Amino acid sequence: QKEVKKLDEPKQEIYSSNKPYPENIIEFKGTAVYDNYQICELLVYPVQYLPKSKRLIFFSSIKFSVEYEGGIKKRARSNMIKKIVINPEDITTDLNGRNRAYFEYLIITNPPMDTVFERLADWKTKKGIKAELRTVNWILANYPGGEDNAACIRNYLKTLPDSSVEYVLLAGDTDIIPFRFAYAMTCSAFIWNREDSLPCDLYYADLQGDWNFDGDGLYGEVEDSIDLYPDLFVGRATVNTISEAQNFVDRILTYEKNPPLDYLNNAMFSADILWYNPYTDQGVHKNMIEAESFPLDFEITKLYHSASSSFFNTTFIFNRKFYRTEKYQSF
Repeated sequence: QKEVKKLDEPKQEIYSSNKPYPENIIEFKGTAVYDNYQICELLVYPVQYLPKSKRLIFFSSIKFSVEYEGGIKKRARSNMIKKIVINPEDITTDLNGRNRAYFEYLIITNPPMDTVFERLADWKTKKGIKAELRTVNWILANYPGGEDNAACIRNYLKTLPDSSVEYVLLAGDTDIIPFRFAYAMTCSAFIWNREDSLPCDLYYADLQGDWNFDGDGLYGEVEDSIDLYPDLFVGRATVNTISEAQNFVDRILTYEKNPPLDYLNNAMFSADILWYNPYTDQGVHKNMIEAESFPLDFEITKLYHSASSSFFNTTFIFNRKFYRTEKYQSF
């Protein structure tokens, strides 16, 4: 039986007071580091409540200043940072400090698929994006000491952001490159083990802080010291055989060298229901991506769990649509 949460009683010390609530209209939440840019996180409250007199105060405009010290190092991903801050005009692009002796694109895989992904690394380098390949075995031998293989891989990745590395391809399914279960929310469904956590490759991208700061083995909790801003662009190729790797690389090379033109304006979205209580439909987020990032002339096929009668129907339809046609870009 699920635990019944008790009603939170009104706090008399607040409701009997005439102090404005919240007391401060600007609340400092902390700082985060995104690509060596220091980001200040603030909560802004344009409305205050005077409990005793039952009055609301609305601020139609708010001015505040931020004092800071020290300089910041600038890198090439300024366009993404401009989208998440309120002062994009202050973000500049400075490539002079980047060390071009290093590489920009990293592929992590393991034998025997490494020979297949060398083709992709060679192509990236030829087109002007210097790429290198590292095997999991090499990383574990040169960066030991982590609590598991995922931690060792992350320890290696932590050495990269101050060089010129921008992109990381995890070229292997989770039996080759493990994922990290990370805390998402307290759903209190009491149905599945670790139901509050999700497989999370952001663990390999957000390299600031300690994902297990409190040492309890539950990664990415609120009390752990992470900011959830990626320091690297990380993607995964979910392959674990040579034939799957060849298929993946062939598709990438076809797309980048000589793409057929009959599908470039087609896209396919897939989305699951992560939790039923609270109801968490990932289709909502995909629709936001559509509205903010896709031109109007795109035709988007949506395979959403919420639009089907069951999870199994969704899986069947997705596999049939995905594997029987190549005329989609999948997101």
